[in-house]
Formats: sequence, structure tokens, C-alpha cells
Amino acid sequence: MISVQAVNFAYDGTKQLLKDISFSVQEGEIIGIVGPNGSGKTTLLKLLSRTLSPSSGEVMLQGKNIRTYSQKELAKKIAVLSQKTEESFSYSVYDTVSLGRYAHQQRFLPSWSKEDEETVRAAMQMTEVTHLQNRTLPFLSGGERQRVYLAQALAQEPSLLLLDEPTNHLDMKHSIQLFRFLQTWVEENESTVIAIFHDLNLASMYCNRIFVLEDGEMIVQDTPQHALTETVLQDVYHPIILCEPHPLHEAPIITYAPVIQEKKGPLSYKKEESRFVIEGTEAVKVMSSLHGIKWAREVVYSWDEGDYADREDILHFGLYAKPSRIVTRETKKGDIISVIMTGNKAHVSLFVHGVLADAEYFQYMMMISSLLDIQSVLIASAQYGTHADIQDFIHETMDEVRKQC
Repeated sequence: MISVQAVNFAYDGTKQLLKDISFSVQEGEIIGIVGPNGSGKTTLLKLLSRTLSPSSGEVMLQGKNIRTYSQKELAKKIAVLSQKTEESFSYSVYDTVSLGRYAHQQRFLPSWSKEDEETVRAAMQMTEVTHLQNRTLPFLSGGERQRVYLAQALAQEPSLLLLDEPTNHLDMKHSIQLFRFLQTWVEENESTVIAIFHDLNLASMYCNRIFVLEDGEMIVQDTPQHALTETVLQDVYHPIILCEPHPLHEAPIITYAPVIQEKKGPLSYKKEESRFVIEGTEAVKVMSSLHGIKWAREVVYSWDEGDYADREDILHFGLYAKPSRIVTRETKKGDIISVIMTGNKAHVSLFVHGVLADAEYFQYMMMISSLLDIQSVLIASAQYGTHADIQDFIHETMDEVRKQC
């Protein structure tokens, strides 16, 4: 359908806005372009619509350089819904949508056919603006106006639809309806949609592939499952982003963790007469082999008869015997790992001063279980700060424990 080959773009004498961009998009795909403000998303869309021309490289549309198409030929193939749609004249909704048929009119004998009328009516019905057809644009809400311009784009019957933040001004209901409709439209017409998104969850749910831009460069182009990962999104957007599996869909759900500027207090640990305690001033996300996933402020390993059932913020492990050895190590950053030996079995707890994805909780649990004879494993993280990589720390601690035992 459309391909971009080694495209660069810069306005004269200014910073390069796009750097060596290459990709191809096939018929039947919905492509999402995501990235921070200023990453080059809208500039890329303008190159695809020929509003701008690349400084170098080529944009190919159905096997031909996009520069070789006449304006009318291009309008039959590409429709654009820009981010800002401001009306210059007080057209009615019907007249505005009808303008989408311009490319299909005869050059010297403009006429309005039955096909034109049916196409306009169908586009208004699809976007739920038929009841507004006699209203003029200045008297519509932002969301209504957005749907009118989308109907105009659909009335062009393009092969490629370019959308710059199409859910701008739309509520949740109409945003979901829009992309459900676009999925059907793409499948039935073997068409293509390329859209800019700020809503990562909409992009995840409805796109076949995601293009991630940062500072004019293409960082990733892949399926939502592989493009919208915590590692990619945190590197690009910088706040703490968590990706969880959707309960009904293979695409991930993206959530944002609150940003905490500084840690209120360090984790501490202490050995008492009949228990070993690790505690902090804030709750941490804990995954353990015995208790599953929960948030807790304190973890207690005890070898007494104490009752901890009434404290929801405590995670308690009852040991069947007094520990023969307790090994505790701490990094400069504040990561803590403790190994409590009872006989030849180990209870291991790892507290991470940073961010862990769910997959990494499982990864570290499996790693620890493969290195020692384990009775229980606990992995905990406060889920703020930077992404943590502590594999070397784990291996070094397990080596030390094996030497001492």
C-alpha cells in the first residue's frame, strides 16, 4: 500500500525532525503511531499525505512515488483527518460531508450521482451525524465536528486513511465506536488506516502494529505486545509505566504509576530473638511462592507462636525451626536480599529499590529457585524509581550462601 524508504526531514536551517525513517504498510492494516510531543508523529503523517516533501528518501504509494500523483488522483487514494479541524465557512453538515466527493467529480461536467448521494448518506450514518445534517458547523460541539470531518474523509472512499489523534474531542463511547467501525471498514474494503494516538490503550487494543517515535527516530515497529512494553515505554515517556495482560485480549493494558520524587525512608531489617523482620515506611508490591501477590509494609519470618493474622500490611512466614544461618546483603542503591536457612532449606526474600515488571518477578523467582534448595521465595518492589536489573546481585549472594553452607 505505502512504503517509506530512508526518509529524512528538516525545515530549512532547523533541527532535523525525522531521521532515516523506513517502513512499509500493507492493505488491511491499522497502524498506530505513538510517541511524546515533538517526536515527529504529525510531521510523518504530513509526509505520507504529501503536505510536506522529504529532505531525502522516498514515499511510495501503491508502487509509485507519491510526488507523481496529481492532486485529484491522490485525493482518491488518501483521505486525511487532521488534529485541528477549523471551519472557514458556515457550511451545513451535509454540505461539509459532500465535499469529500470532490475527487470523484468529472473535471469539466461536475455532476451529483446517485452513488455520490448514497456514499455521503452512508458516511453520515456510520459516524452518527445524520441527525445533524442541516446544522452548521459553528453550532456543533468539538466531538460532533470531529465526527463530521471523519464522515467527509470516509466519503472520499480512500484506500488509505490518515488520522491525527482521531479521538480528540471524542468521549469513550464514540472513541470505541470509531475504532470498531474502522476495523470493519478496513476488513470489508481492504483499506489501510494510519493513526496518531495519545491513548496508548486504544492503540494497543485496535492496531495491528505500533510505530514508536522518539526525537524523530523510529524506536520500534512491531505488534502491540512487543512494541508497548514497559521497557520501551519507560525509555520513551520516562514516567513509570506498567503493562499488564488484558483479561479478554492479547494486547497489553498500560497504566501509569504515581511519580514519587524521593524515597520517604529506607528499608531496614533486624534480627530479634524469635523473628527476622524486613520493614519500610511504604508498602511494596510483593510476590511470594506461598502468598501470591499483595502489597505489604512489613515481612516477618518467625519461629515463635506469635499471631500476625490481624495485620493486613504484614506478610508472615512461620518457620518450623530456628534458623541455622541468616545471610543478608544490601546494595548501595538499597536493594536487600536475605537468605534464611532452616536445615538444608532456604527462605529467600529479595527487596528491589526500583521498578519490576510482572514477568521479572517470575523471572527472579525462577532464577533463585534454580540456585538454591528453596522452601519459599519472596520478591518485592516499591514500583518507583528506575527499572531494576539485579541478576548479578542475586548470583553473587547465592554464591556466598553456598560457600557458607
